[in-house]
Amino acid sequence: MKSRIALVTTCMGRLAHLQQTLPGMAQQADSECILVDYACPEHSGEWAERNCPTVKVVRTEGASGFNLARARNAGAAACEADWLCFIDADVRCAPGFAAEVSSLLEPGFYYRPLPPDTLTWGTAIVARSDFERVGGYDEVMVGWGGEDDDLYARLQFAGCRMGGFPGHLLQGIEHGDAARVRHYAIKDRELNHRINALYLCIKSDMSRLAGRPVPLEIRRTLYADLSRIMPEADATKTSAQMNIDLARVPFLQGRMLDVRLEYTLGAAPGPATADNLKNVKRDR
Repeated sequence: MKSRIALVTTCMGRLAHLQQTLPGMAQQADSECILVDYACPEHSGEWAERNCPTVKVVRTEGASGFNLARARNAGAAACEADWLCFIDADVRCAPGFAAEVSSLLEPGFYYRPLPPDTLTWGTAIVARSDFERVGGYDEVMVGWGGEDDDLYARLQFAGCRMGGFPGHLLQGIEHGDAARVRHYAIKDRELNHRINALYLCIKSDMSRLAGRPVPLEIRRTLYADLSRIMPEADATKTSAQMNIDLARVPFLQGRMLDVRLEYTLGAAPGPATADNLKNVKRDR
């Protein structure tokens, strides 16, 4: 009999955390559990097969760096359940987690733990049909942060509403940034997050104005440009700028309208004062 919910977790070099969390995931009643061993140098898949034999292991070979979006998509493709729960390797779940959240699930919703917690932020439960309809996680995004926010935004754009489940059912394991960025090309977590956040913003604007998803090759080019521009701006202490000529479209009375997006990411402003509030300019 097919389980109602599948727990999908991933691992590349985080075996110490997985050893604390995977047994609890594997013991959830009426659920299936998938581990994606993403070219893990510690061979997390082998450890899981020896110690948690009910877990289905999916292996991604040959990757030189971690891509969480691609890993999660690979795990989702191996599931049979109608609902997918994405949960990081450093998050423990309570013994009755799957049973309790399964009773809350309704079509047209995706679910996140409430109240929000930075240690469990990426945990999400989404119907398989909705996940596939929006194209899963965006594998163009690499490095730390943002791939979950991107998925939530696209689910909402597709008409899904956010629901919540009790956050106390999860407990994140505290650890430093070194573990977070070990298998990413960019070791500055905040820089990586800024790249991903700006990519998300630009992609969302392009999709909304064009009325359709942004094609893969354009997304790849956009992300490559941001990954080049943002570190240079950080190194030189200058603003990061991105200009995009989006389209030329027919307008009124035979006129054409050129649509151009301009983005400038600068330093955070100082404390608000009457003088500097007068000079705030809003552009889009």
